[in-house]
Amino acid sequence: MKKPVLFTVLFLFLLVNAAYCRQDEKNKLTKINVSGNSTINVSADQIKISLSVINTGKMPGKIIKENAEKMNILIKALNDIGLTGKEIKTSDYNLSPNWASKSENPDKNRASKIIDYTVSNTLSIKTKKLELTGTIIETVVNKGANKIEFISYDLSKPEKYKTEAIRQAIANAKIYAIAIAESTEVRIGKIESINMSEPYLYSASNNYAEKMNSLMADGSGSVNSELSKAPEIVKGNVSISASVSITYLAQPDKESNRD
Repeated sequence: MKKPVLFTVLFLFLLVNAAYCRQDEKNKLTKINVSGNSTINVSADQIKISLSVINTGKMPGKIIKENAEKMNILIKALNDIGLTGKEIKTSDYNLSPNWASKSENPDKNRASKIIDYTVSNTLSIKTKKLELTGTIIETVVNKGANKIEFISYDLSKPEKYKTEAIRQAIANAKIYAIAIAESTEVRIGKIESINMSEPYLYSASNNYAEKMNSLMADGSGSVNSELSKAPEIVKGNVSISASVSITYLAQPDKESNRD
């Protein structure tokens, strides 16, 4: 008597499961994967300059002292043109030996010898006083800096522009999703997943740093006359780019199916 009951239960289970599968197939969700990108350009409100005072000599103590004296003169000159201590900071300091090359030390059995030392003191400037840019460059070139690492425009508060770039990227992704849905007779619904890359800032830079270094007369700090005058620096922009990938759930469009 138990077998008919068991078969009946099994039959009802299969029947219910088949009905569920048909309903699931009927309401099957389609997934639409789209990407959205955006780039916005904003006028820079601050400039960053990195420069170095470099000395080379045979006596470490002497070149360290000479380097410090040059840097103190340079910092004072920057203060005199209107920059404050908060806008200037030391970002790197290095003292390293210079070893003899193979041609200078032909005997492989002898240990390499130190021929002299180099001290490098790097200063970073970050200021909103964009009108001083040309004067800053003129000052550092004439007051002992013998290498400019970079000159770049920047934003003091980039977060709000990053947020706007993200919003635009998401809006663009949705436009693509709607276009796909309309073309394939489905209707987009909720977002299943969303992934975002960290917004990227591209700071416009000026080639004056490269030009200055290429025209530097020598390592002593003397510079070509072309570089000793305040250059005309054109204010730059900052580009902020954002990228998102979104997966939308979509269902058949009932209105389209009626047609």
